[in-house]
Amino acid sequence: MKLTRKTVVNAQGPLGRLGAEKFKGANAGKITYNIARNIGVTAPIVEAYSKAQNALIEKYRRKKKAVKEGEEDVWVIPDENQRAFQEESEALLAEEEEINNVFLVTLPAPTEENPLQINGLDRYLLDWMIKVEGEE
Repeated sequence: MKLTRKTVVNAQGPLGRLGAEKFKGANAGKITYNIARNIGVTAPIVEAYSKAQNALIEKYRRKKKAVKEGEEDVWVIPDENQRAFQEESEALLAEEEEINNVFLVTLPAPTEENPLQINGLDRYLLDWMIKVEGEE
């Protein structure tokens, strides 16, 4: 499966929240395992992206001297570097990654006793690996 880095990076928060859920029912163990496995499959991509993003920050940042006495200097990306930084950041996120061994996570259909454990935005960000029983 090919996904953009942006898709994988944006999925990490929702994937972590879903991984923290306590699922109920006959397939609870399978659901938890598949989520954990998908976290493991995507983690190296996120780590590599983070290193590359940090390298971009190092490339474009500049030290801004403190204005007032007692304040500390800060690191900023100056206006003249903003466009290049933004373009390179977007290009980095747009690159596709081949991801193998992603498990489909099938969540149980929501009931009163067992409501759906994922909100709409998280479900959207994880649509490449999540489905809900009874939905196509």
